[in-house]
Amino acid sequence: MGAFDSMSPNEIAQSISKKLSEISRESNIAYNYVAMNFFIERMAYRILATSLRDQLVFKGGFVGLRVYNSKRYTIDLDAVLNGSKNKEHINQLKKIIQSESDDGVWFVFEKEENLLLQSYKGGLKQIYRTGLGKQPKDISRSVKVHLDIGFDDLIYPAPVLEKTSTLLGEGELSWKVYPVETIISEKIHAFISREGGSSRAKDLYDLSLYLPQANKNKLKKSLMKCFQHRETNLPESIYETMKSYSYGLVEKSWSKVSSVVSEKVEFENCLSTFLNELKKLDL
Repeated sequence: MGAFDSMSPNEIAQSISKKLSEISRESNIAYNYVAMNFFIERMAYRILATSLRDQLVFKGGFVGLRVYNSKRYTIDLDAVLNGSKNKEHINQLKKIIQSESDDGVWFVFEKEENLLLQSYKGGLKQIYRTGLGKQPKDISRSVKVHLDIGFDDLIYPAPVLEKTSTLLGEGELSWKVYPVETIISEKIHAFISREGGSSRAKDLYDLSLYLPQANKNKLKKSLMKCFQHRETNLPESIYETMKSYSYGLVEKSWSKVSSVVSEKVEFENCLSTFLNELKKLDL
């Protein structure tokens, strides 16, 4: 970010914080949401500046926010890593993310955890601390961001190459992301594989938003391949199956969604939109 070349770390931090505050004020979105969006963007930007961009396909809430017009904020950058050198690439990611940059942001790796994913090869969660300007000696109270990596999962239709403007308008994210049909298929599978027992309220919010963006024929093929890959029976009617479920657990955890969405969202409206879109798509 060439505008910061002659500035000290503290001056860079002040300049960025001012710009993020302006975005927060103009968009009427809480500063903490905007700042987290910026930190995750800078993590992605570091990765995409290396050859590892060819092995990664991005997904999850950050892709929803920056590509598919979601209003749900997240602390996670999610991706699938494809290839035969997963362990080597994971170690490379740690170095890449913690590398010095002129964007005013620092990252420090904290720990790594195994992830239980629907993908049979599983995945890893890397937890980092981050902040603006000069890194403090004590980072225990600094912001946490997560990098969640799944291994060698099926992606159908093929990944989409997107070019996304950065928050501060300098450069862009040129990245491969999940098609909206793949995202929908995985979230519907999560509900059905648990026989409606999912408490993941964010999936219902996402589905109500993403289904109107889907191509019907691509989505049907994607659902078939997703359920086959995960060795789960695909219901004859997804609409009737989803309609039959009780969403009590989702409703109980709805506050987890409303606390990270930058607009008012009602559980009943999202559920109604979700079921109506399923019916409209004849799924």
